Amino acid sequence: MMERQTMERSNSSVKDTFQRQNYESAKQTEKRNLEHLEQDSKDLISKKKKEKKKGYLSILFVIPGLIVFLILFDILDRITWNIETSDTGDIVLSLLALLVSVLAGYAVYTGLNRLFVRRINKKTARYNDSIDRNVRHLQQEAQEKTRQAYEQAAQATKQQVASYEAEVRQITKKILTNPSAIAPMKDFLFDKLEQAISRANMDSTVPEISADLTYTVETEGIKTASDYYSFQTNQYAPLDNDMKCEALAIALRALVDHEMKTQYPNDVFQIRATQAGTEITLYFSASNPNYIQPTAIF
Repeated sequence: MMERQTMERSNSSVKDTFQRQNYESAKQTEKRNLEHLEQDSKDLISKKKKEKKKGYLSILFVIPGLIVFLILFDILDRITWNIETSDTGDIVLSLLALLVSVLAGYAVYTGLNRLFVRRINKKTARYNDSIDRNVRHLQQEAQEKTRQAYEQAAQATKQQVASYEAEVRQITKKILTNPSAIAPMKDFLFDKLEQAISRANMDSTVPEISADLTYTVETEGIKTASDYYSFQTNQYAPLDNDMKCEALAIALRALVDHEMKTQYPNDVFQIRATQAGTEITLYFSASNPNYIQPTAIF
């Protein structure tokens, strides 16, 4: 029984594509291995022999049985011939000699037949055991090939993801060498984050202000929950692929964080981010200046 492999999803559609393609390839290998295993096992099992109830040379064992019968009957007949009895006694002795001779001949026939069949069945059992061992070997071999296929798929995915992430970092670094080129995009997201902060609960009972902004960089623009920044409308060329979208999303995250620190240098706040491919969520948190420590009753 082969252990079924599972595919774990990542936080990136591109990485999921790498993983899915490699996983499907390994799955096809597993399917082929199972098909070959099933066919090869059937071929081997079809060669197994059945145990014999009677030897195919059983007819030949009649000859030694018949010889024993004839010899023994002749001996007994001679013995009974020399015994003086009535006519009825002669008949009884003759029948007894005949019965003993028949039983002896049958015993020889049966004994030889069983001895031969037992020997044949032992050979058959050894032969069938060797087939069973070969089937188990095929199963182990198929399992090992399948394990290697999934291992290779995981390794290939790891290499592809590492290469992809390295290219994203390179593109991000290139974008950040000229931040003014995407300043309007940064301003768009900065304004959205400020709006989210302004809508945050600042009641005196809340010790901390918290707000968040989720944006997704697409090939045609930047999408938030409430607005859309079109590249075409703002005279930017569309992006070619998800790699460039992800790199731009990361660059904008760094620029928005820098802008917040620049605009509010004296404020103590924290911005953290989570990323899922081209989608990034910024989480803002800061102490609430309106917060009033509750008065203890006792």
